[in-house]
Amino acid sequence: RRHTRYISVTGVQTCALPILYERAGREVIDLANDFTTPIPETTQKIHEAVLSIDADTPGSGVVGMAGALENFSDDFEKRQRGEVDSFKTGYIDLDHLIKGFERSWMWTIAARPGMGKTALMIDLALRFAECGLRVLFFSLEMSEIMLIRRMISQKAKISANVLRAATPLDDGQHQVMIQAVNRLKELPIRIDDTAGIGPAYIRNRARKEKVTRGVDVIMVDYLQFINPHEVRHSNRESEIAYISKSLKDTAKILNVLMVPAAQLSRNVENRQDKRPTLPDLRGSGSLEQDSDIVSFIYRDEYYLPDTDRPNIAELITAKNRHGNTGTVDLYWRRELTTFKNLQRQPINLNGGTTMAHESSMKFEF
Repeated sequence: RRHTRYISVTGVQTCALPILYERAGREVIDLANDFTTPIPETTQKIHEAVLSIDADTPGSGVVGMAGALENFSDDFEKRQRGEVDSFKTGYIDLDHLIKGFERSWMWTIAARPGMGKTALMIDLALRFAECGLRVLFFSLEMSEIMLIRRMISQKAKISANVLRAATPLDDGQHQVMIQAVNRLKELPIRIDDTAGIGPAYIRNRARKEKVTRGVDVIMVDYLQFINPHEVRHSNRESEIAYISKSLKDTAKILNVLMVPAAQLSRNVENRQDKRPTLPDLRGSGSLEQDSDIVSFIYRDEYYLPDTDRPNIAELITAKNRHGNTGTVDLYWRRELTTFKNLQRQPINLNGGTTMAHESSMKFEF
């Protein structure tokens, strides 16, 4: 029965698509011939006309209770068999907390400047790609070369400053760098460092990559660099709200995990405890509401050089629409601008086993 239903729906879609394309084409021609509408507004309407094909295609959009329950049953059976399509980061404590990131989710990573937003985004891109996930990375702050330099630095364990200054490498370092380059070549990561792009560009580029090569994860570094020039806005907060909503819609439409980085305002600096909280996102439009998960990066030593937690980064998951919230610790390798797992050493205490204090922790190399 299910197979028959699939064939019938597919047949209807095949017949309907040419009609939908023709209708969208006529609308685009009409818009192109309208010289009274500003170009940015016309561009947005053209994008909406093309994207409307998705909404009008039979088999998408509204689903009845019987169909929804059948989809739930299929998903539940897959989860029981361990076949759920969720993504792990390789950060052990984080994966234990979240239980896997899923398609159509938006995971926002926010922090003040200097906390390591880009470093964490690069780490995650590499970790996802090493698991076979296809990553599309929009680098709006750093150029493609700067991004690749950071990746080589992490894999070769050579400081990015050494690579940037073109300091002569010894034979061992040169060999390790070649090995790192060869490993990176095999990773399914695509980079777009085009400046001044808007949400419509991101969606259309991602759609094209999805069709031609496949995309599982979209990463945007970072959100405030996106230029919402397709639509006029009265203030910056409404611009961020529009960007945030567009990214979440793209995650759902393309069925991918969306991971944007966001910069927090300096309001965090005006209080004694500078750990970010959800209210710090209030000046960022609807970012908190649109995000399935919100995680903040905090490093105590950034503000307190004499802290008793040197090189420790806190990843504070303050919102999780699908499960637990909490804080996990990562090791910050400053010289390589990368985050690593902390490996806690079990110790015996009063006949039981517990985890060692941070002073005796080790990190993954």
